[in-house]
Order: sequence, then structure tokens, then C-alpha cells
Amino acid sequence: MTVGKKYTGKIDYDSDQDHFFSKVDLNNPYVIVTNKRLVAFEKSEDLENPTNWVSGRGIRQYDERNGRFYATWETSNPSNKTLTYLYYCMRWGKGDTYELELVPYKKTAPIVKEKEVKIKVGESYQIEAQATSGLPEEYRLKKEVFYEKRNDRIAFGKNNLDETNRTKEIIGVEPGTSSVTVIDEISYERTEINVTVVS
Repeated sequence: MTVGKKYTGKIDYDSDQDHFFSKVDLNNPYVIVTNKRLVAFEKSEDLENPTNWVSGRGIRQYDERNGRFYATWETSNPSNKTLTYLYYCMRWGKGDTYELELVPYKKTAPIVKEKEVKIKVGESYQIEAQATSGLPEEYRLKKEVFYEKRNDRIAFGKNNLDETNRTKEIIGVEPGTSSVTVIDEISYERTEINVTVVS
């Protein structure tokens, strides 16, 4: 498989399987975009030994509402530091066709408006974040980022109404320090926002 090239195929008979392999470059990542969900998505350090193929942490596959399916690996995950190959498989009903493309992206963290926030107990604040992975517009996810909080000194409120997740409300719950991590849905790169809650 070659990055930037689109592949098409057809399932010729029941139980037919098409298998694909691609080499990993941690500094030049790509996302596998298909019109059908992969029935297998695994990783290995050894292309010659199929017993070493594993799913495990650091590789993900998920659905998207535009009719595409996305699969990628976390370049920053410690378990992937020696990752060499990806393996994936198509297997559907007889006569089904599929499309598969390796789309490159930039290994960059989300941009946020502020990295230090101070709020009072009961007060709310709108985080503003934007993905910077550089995917072509036709491959951009509707929900580009998601959020994790460090502790319960803050609570999450509502997302923005258009469901892009580019804004996220946080609410002060009790005095102290906390943080929110904004995570890119594709690259899994992270940006941390420090939050101080005062009475």
C-alpha cells in the first residue's frame, strides 16, 4: 500500500478476503480511509511472522457519519515506538465493492485559545479548540477533538451546537487546581489547559 493512492476492490465470492499491509513511518503518519469497516486492523513489528499480529493499545478504528470509516495508530503511544507494519482486511458479501486510501496528516496538537484558565466555583468557561492535522477538507471529521479532565474540581457542560466539539464548557465545582486535555481525533496529539478554581 502506498500513501496518497486510492485502491478499489471487489469481493468475488462468499468468504473471500482481501488483505493489505503498509509500512509505518512515525514521523509521516497517515489515516486509512475506507467506505466499509475493516474486519481486521492490527499491528506488528515483523511482517514475516503472522503470529505477531496484535490489535492492542494504540491503534483505533471508528465510524464517521459521512459514510467513511477511519483507522489509524497513535504515533505518541509508547507501545508503538517500534511499530513497523499495519495489517488490515476486507471481507464482505459476494459482489460488494470497496474503496481504501491512505491519507497523510500532520502530527500536530490542537490549538487552544488559552492554556491557563481561572474560574470561580459555579462559574463557566468556554474552551475553544481546533484540530491542526491538515487533512484535506473532504476527509475532515465532523468532530475533530475530544476532551478529558484531570479531576472533579471541574465539570463538563455542553458542547457547541454544531457538534464539531470545537468548544467545550467547563464549570468550577470546588477550589483547587485541575486541567483539561484536548485530544485530536486523528493524530491523538494532546494540548493541556491548566485550570484553577477559586471560591
